[in-house]
This record gives sequence, C-alpha cells and structure tokens, in this order.
Amino acid sequence: MSITNKELAQKAAGMCLDILSGNVEERKGRETGNMSYSVVENASGSNDQLGVTAYSYECPMYMMCYREDLGKHEILVNTTIFSPTTARHMSLFTSELRKVIDPDVVKVYHLDLGSSVSNGVRSRLDLDVVRRSESELYDCMLRVYHAARKGTRLDTLKAALLVSLAETVRLHLLLNHDIPEADVCSDRGQAIAKAETQKKVLSVLALNTEFKHMKTAVNGLKALEGRPTESLSGRIMGSMAALV
Repeated sequence: MSITNKELAQKAAGMCLDILSGNVEERKGRETGNMSYSVVENASGSNDQLGVTAYSYECPMYMMCYREDLGKHEILVNTTIFSPTTARHMSLFTSELRKVIDPDVVKVYHLDLGSSVSNGVRSRLDLDVVRRSESELYDCMLRVYHAARKGTRLDTLKAALLVSLAETVRLHLLLNHDIPEADVCSDRGQAIAKAETQKKVLSVLALNTEFKHMKTAVNGLKALEGRPTESLSGRIMGSMAALV
C-alpha cells in the first residue's frame, strides 16, 4: 500500500523517536515517489546506536547519527538544496521531525551534507566540515563588504550584517559545540578562533553601531584585513568605540 510524502516524513520522524526511546520494533526504511528514509545500524547493532537518514532522491535531507564519543545522538540537517522539489521534501521532513524531537535533548546542526551519500560528509568531525566552514565564514564577510560599497543603501548593509551574523553564529556552533578535546587540532582550532572573532565583530557592527556610521565601520574593518586574528577583534572594537 502506497503512502503519501507527508506520511513518509512522519514515519521517518517516528523512527527517530523510536530509536531515541529504545523502542525499535523494525529496522526497515521506507520510500514513496522520490522521498525515502533508511535505518543505519552501528557495527555493534545495539538499538541505542541506530541512526536514520532521510532522502530526497539520493540527496540526504537530514541524518540522525550516534556519537560514540558522547554517548548520544545528534541531527545533521543538509544546507544543500537543488530544486523547489527538494525544498518541499526538506520542509516535510523537518516539520515532522520538529513535532517529535526536542532540540534541547537532541542537538540539531545545519551543514553541507552534499548531494548524495557517496560524496558528502558523514560526521561533524570530518575535516571537510572545517574546510567548508572556513569558506562559508569568508563568504559571510564578502557579503558584508559587498553591501558596504559606494552607492548601496544602509538598509541593504544592515540586512547583510544580520544575515552574516546569523550564519557566523551557526558556523561557530557547528565547529565548537560538543567537540572532543583531542579533536581540536590546529585546523579546527584556527577555524573556531576565526568564527569566534567574526561573531564578536559582526555583533558589534550589526547591533551596537550607530546606523549612519555602519559603512565607515565596515570599511574600517576591511582595511584591517590581513592583521593577526587574535588582535582583530580588539582593534575593530576599539576603532568603533567612538561610532557606537
């Protein structure tokens, strides 16, 4: 008997809830049309280490995976959307997931999982996550600098600052939260420091800088590019103090 896309999204969310509660009666995935989900078993095969991956076509929409180092699950939601159809599938999957999963109990992270299970990351600890996050942090600043060009409206710059701040907060959480101390290698440590500094600076620019002085402050920040990361936050905040 066929089921609708919404019913499949409900079943996927229900499977996540069953795994978290330890009440798993079956381990089979389901599919309908271009939506599907699969149950992923850990090598040990124990119920508390099962996971779920939801798909639109072959593209993973979200993954509930078990972190052995933490002894708990976390949910990775894909930021890669290719079409209106994929966007609709994502909306169905995540809306049903939100109905049954408490984000205070199971942490949810948004990141680029790729277009298929064969070419995407499978863990927040993958080095690819660090590399992509650094690229996205850079893109956030490019958005702000572009919006501060001569001739652009201050409203446009304000909007760009708020969007970039939200993205930077997401990336900082992705890189820094629930990361094993041993995994904070030089690459990840540098990315975390960059995200922390960028979050502080963008927060001052977006939330504490007088509206009419925003372009001056952003262009001052751009002029300091290339200076040591550890001193950037202090330099920018000091130079903007008179503008706030």
